[in-house]
Amino acid sequence: MRATLEDERALARALDGVRGVVHAAAVLEGTPAELEAGNARGTERLASAAARAGAARFVFVSTAAVYAPGSFRDADEAQALGPEEPYGASKLSAERAAEKALGERLAIARLPSLIGNGRSRFLEQLAGAVLHHRLPRLPDGGAAIELVHVNDAAAGIRALAEAKRAAGAFHFAAPERLRYRELMELVAAELGCLPRWTPIDGADESAIEPVLLRFATQERTLSCARARELLGYRPRWDPVNALRAAFASHRASAG
Repeated sequence: MRATLEDERALARALDGVRGVVHAAAVLEGTPAELEAGNARGTERLASAAARAGAARFVFVSTAAVYAPGSFRDADEAQALGPEEPYGASKLSAERAAEKALGERLAIARLPSLIGNGRSRFLEQLAGAVLHHRLPRLPDGGAAIELVHVNDAAAGIRALAEAKRAAGAFHFAAPERLRYRELMELVAAELGCLPRWTPIDGADESAIEPVLLRFATQERTLSCARARELLGYRPRWDPVNALRAAFASHRASAG
C-alpha cells in the first residue's frame, strides 16, 4: 500500500500483523525544518506505530553522516555523534526517536555514500564536481573515500532484519576504498573529460569549493568488524567496478 509517514491511520493498517519493518524512507534535501519533519518526526511516527503493533524487529536505514565533524579512520559504531549538517542531524534525531520507541527491537544500518544503477544523488554530485569545479590536488592522493554498493547494503540490511538478537548500530561498506584522486579520475574518464586539478599546497584555496576541500582531505572511514562478526557480512562489489557499472547504466538510460 502507498501512504505517507504523516498518515498515522495508514501506518497502523500497514503494520497490522507485520512481524518486522525495514524503514528506508528518507528526505535527502530541503530546509532543516523539512528534513527534521520528514526524517525525525516521520521515523518517530512509524517506530511508535510498529511498537504498538508488536513488531519484533525494526531496521532503520541511517547514515554515517550522523557522526561528529572531523576525520576518523576505521571508526566503530561508538564513534562520537553530533553532525553539523542538517541532513545528518535529522537522521540522528530519527535514530534516537526510534530507539526510544523500540529499545532492543531496533537495529540501525549506518551507510556511507551509495553506488547503484538508476538515479543517484551521489553520482550526480561527483559528476557536477568534475564538470563544473576546480578540484583540489594533493601530493598523497587525498583522503580514502568510504562507499558501498546498494546490493551490499541491501545484503547487510536483510541480515539485520533476519537476525534475532543483533541490536544497535552496524556499518556496511565496500570491501575496498578509493582515494580521492583515484575516484575523481575514474569519474572524469567515465564522463570523457579531464579534471581541473588545482594544487593546494600553498596555493590559493579560495578557488576551491569548501565542501570539495573537506571531501578531498577529511578521511572518514568505517569499520565493518561488528557486522562481519555478528552477521557474517561479506561485501562483494569493489568500488571501481561498481562505479563503472553505475555510469554505464546512466548512459544507457539517457539513450
